[in-house]
Amino acid sequence: MVNFIEILERLKDITGKTKNKEIAEILKTSEVNFSKWLQRNKVPYENLTNLCYQNGYDLMYILTGKTTNEIINNQNNNEKSKIFNVQGNNNNVHIRSYRDEQLKILEELKKLPEKRQKYYYHIISAEVLEFEE
Repeated sequence: MVNFIEILERLKDITGKTKNKEIAEILKTSEVNFSKWLQRNKVPYENLTNLCYQNGYDLMYILTGKTTNEIINNQNNNEKSKIFNVQGNNNNVHIRSYRDEQLKILEELKKLPEKRQKYYYHIISAEVLEFEE
């Protein structure tokens, strides 16, 4: 589960801000609302996504403590082992087909301007984390 206090510490580290009031300001919310997020351990995904998109921060690092590259490398290693483990049975075709679809989506995303790519990346990342909760 994502912990808002840990996210807050990474936000302070990345932004150089030290006070919750300052973090509330950059997340474009009131101090009262920010306090409620802290009390309820509610992660403001939309606010974080917007902040990262506008400032070029790594959303995955803020949310998980791992950089995007670390996560991608780990994911690639897991994908290779899945394909290796399933070879020789009928599921192999399904996994390869699914991987082909992912590659098609990535190719389409590469056609977009860089800012738009980052925007979609942050939206998808936030959705994935919310789905995992």
